[in-house]
Amino acid sequence: MTTKIKIHIDYTLFGKEAARLLNIEKELFEQVLNLPHVFDGDNQGKGKEYFVNGIQHIENELQKLEKMEVVIAVVGTMKAGKSTTINAIVGTEVLPNRNAPMTTLPTLIRNKHGQVEPILKLNKLKPLENLSKDIAKKLAALVQSNEIGQLDLYNAQDGRELIEGLLKHQGYQFQSEYQGQQAIFSFLKHLNDLMRLAKEALIDLEPPYQEYENLNDLPVIEIEFYHLKGKADSAQGSLAILDTPGPNEFGQSEKLRKVFKTQLEKASAVALVIDYTQMKSESEATVRREVAEVTKQLTKDNLYILVNKFDQTNSNSMQKDEVQDYVVKTLMENTIERGQVYPISAQHAYLANRTKHTLELQGKLPDFQKEGWVADFGKLALGMDWEEDIDDVERCKKRAETLWNKSHFNEPLVGIIQEAHSTAAEKSLKSAVLKLVSWHQELTNTCSIINTSITSDISKINEAIQSLNKGINDVAEVKKNVATVTEERISELSVALNQLADNNQQAIKDEIERFFKEGKSIEKQVTAQQLKEDIKTLSAPNFRDLAAFLLSGGEVDRQKIRVAEAKKKAVFDAENPVISFRDQDDADKLTKDIQRSIIKIFENLAEQFSFHSSQITSKMAEEIFSNINQVTTESLTKAQEKLGDSGFQLNLSLPKMTLSLDSFDPTALLANGLQTKTESKTSQRRTTGVWGSLCSWFGTSDWGWETYTYQQTTYEVDINKIRNSVLKQLEAYKADHTAQFEGYLHHQFIPVIGEHINELVSYLSRYRDLLNNGIKSNQLEQEEKKQLRQQLITLISKSKAQNNDIKVIEGSL
Repeated sequence: MTTKIKIHIDYTLFGKEAARLLNIEKELFEQVLNLPHVFDGDNQGKGKEYFVNGIQHIENELQKLEKMEVVIAVVGTMKAGKSTTINAIVGTEVLPNRNAPMTTLPTLIRNKHGQVEPILKLNKLKPLENLSKDIAKKLAALVQSNEIGQLDLYNAQDGRELIEGLLKHQGYQFQSEYQGQQAIFSFLKHLNDLMRLAKEALIDLEPPYQEYENLNDLPVIEIEFYHLKGKADSAQGSLAILDTPGPNEFGQSEKLRKVFKTQLEKASAVALVIDYTQMKSESEATVRREVAEVTKQLTKDNLYILVNKFDQTNSNSMQKDEVQDYVVKTLMENTIERGQVYPISAQHAYLANRTKHTLELQGKLPDFQKEGWVADFGKLALGMDWEEDIDDVERCKKRAETLWNKSHFNEPLVGIIQEAHSTAAEKSLKSAVLKLVSWHQELTNTCSIINTSITSDISKINEAIQSLNKGINDVAEVKKNVATVTEERISELSVALNQLADNNQQAIKDEIERFFKEGKSIEKQVTAQQLKEDIKTLSAPNFRDLAAFLLSGGEVDRQKIRVAEAKKKAVFDAENPVISFRDQDDADKLTKDIQRSIIKIFENLAEQFSFHSSQITSKMAEEIFSNINQVTTESLTKAQEKLGDSGFQLNLSLPKMTLSLDSFDPTALLANGLQTKTESKTSQRRTTGVWGSLCSWFGTSDWGWETYTYQQTTYEVDINKIRNSVLKQLEAYKADHTAQFEGYLHHQFIPVIGEHINELVSYLSRYRDLLNNGIKSNQLEQEEKKQLRQQLITLISKSKAQNNDIKVIEGSL
């Protein structure tokens, strides 16, 4: 039996080495920019732009590496409980809960061991101060024009106080630090209200979102996470939660959307909070759209779904396994695994954590009349008489632990938070080294081109430039063809979907016809049975004698007439599309059987639609990429032949297609196909008393009877209505899928292709510009050439040594 030995890696030493290499890379970038005559003059080209921006990226990576920080971004669909989830992770209320969305600017909540009281730090004040001053000027103008009362925020008490403060101080007095919960809440509230005020129509100012793309510029709350207490030695890095705007927030501003996208790209993982109570409800369409809006920004490997408010489940609701399956298969269309889905109750977890945290720090709970969360905990955890037990510390501890277990929050806490905390240093380090490898490859390519340009024949350099120019033009031409290819594929999909819909339309008709026959069979049996019972009721008793006939006076036997009328009414019509039931259960069973069967057809149809859409998308992608790759490969190969370069590799990853077919509503399948019908009917019965009994003995058909009125309820299933409704759903389903496919192509696929083509053009342009500068270098005086060559030789030598060290650290991780 072999024993696995766990090797402890000191990431602190690796971190220092990575930081050393990043600093060297920064110096090498600066030396490239300072090479004589390479980037001189007005036409400095995209080569210089790459290295200028590269230095900023290296500095950002150094800042992250300094803390070896892993960032988990938390995103929430509307009213899903994102702030409560973050508070549950931290173990206390660091973010305020309000009905209005609170996060108009991303906020970082960083775990800091030993920090008991939260402290918020705001490193970048100037953009916000300038915004508040601009708003104050607009407000002053509105006061002059008597329009101030038209602002939505002015009509709220706290909003009016903020506006009056802005007018009084001609801006907002920001501080660099806010200590304690109340001070932080006040700041966050005012910050968010300030952002919203800027976007009101009468103000119409764009908040400076672009100034906060860097993580280090965001507001930061530092506090020790309750469940990471005592775990300072379990990781050599740090962990932070990023509170981000929801889709309903960033959708209002392209600049905020860009900040959101940038932050998600920098995050190590993303936790998306959705509302359990909105699943399989009228609100699910909104949830699907918001999920699609968020997930298209990121890769699925590092995505976790937190299904909040799971405590509101009951015996008829989806259970844990069903929720996981539903999210994976329906919401995410099998792009994630079940282990990435966590049904939770953030409210339960938050109250449990805060109770335990408070009891540990203070030894008792605060006055519930002053602290509302204490009353919330008491009502939830202690029962009806919670006021009597709220001061019982041991009972509160025990009930808090029970509440925590029932929240199911421990699973994501271990699977996401603690795992990220324990691997923070490793992940941060690997991310930095991966970027370093890419940057250094570009540096090597650039030095090689500059060096080769000095000694190459100018005609060969010009040929290489022409080759790159042709490549740029050819790639741009491919971009024009994308629109044509897209329209062709949309038409192709439309034909395929029409065929699928036609095939399934017949299947639907056949299925409904089958159920119609089953329903008619039941109706026929019920009709016959009902007739039998009616005749039995209307028939005379067995005893009939001469006295009965004499008493009737020899009149026509009315009893026979009633029986004949009953038989006439009970005639069964096999062709009538309406199936009538006396028993509601029979009608419900038929409609539910139809619904289940049709839903199954629609589910199969969805798989077929998605398959064909994916096939067509893949075909289109392959066609476009083939054209792009052919063009770029040819141009680069020709240039490399002229310059003796080694070649470049270009990669593109497409977003996975996510289609949420909102128009399919199973509850609409029946479309009033089942209706309850109540009618007033008249009939006759024996009168009560002696006379009725006497007439009954003699079996009279006239005397001893009375007429009465009663209500008869029938349950009618109209097959024609159901058929028409389902076929209408099928058409809507097809139209919805086509519309979403078009939306996917126009809003996701084509922009990604366009962005990639722009990157290729920029990439080719960068080396073309370097070659143009190389011609200038080639034409330098001999002494100037010699000076440039000497600096290049030194730079290339340092670059080779740097490359060797990078390979060592890359191979060690």
